Amino acid sequence: MNNKLTIGMIVYNAESTINSAIDSLLAQDYPYFKLLIFDDASTDATAQICIKYQSIDSRIKYYRHNN
Repeated sequence: MNNKLTIGMIVYNAESTINSAIDSLLAQDYPYFKLLIFDDASTDATAQICIKYQSIDSRIKYYRHNN
């Protein structure tokens, strides 16, 4: 049985750090996880970056909260 781990990441205007944070998680040896990214209405390129990662890895789900 594969144990699933769910990781929640809350972001706001994180375009300068989000790539390295997600890449670090994807580089882990344990493949049985989901990454849920919750964007608190970023005004930079955070949304575009997260959407790109979501499109290339099915373990990543992106949710945006609009104020």
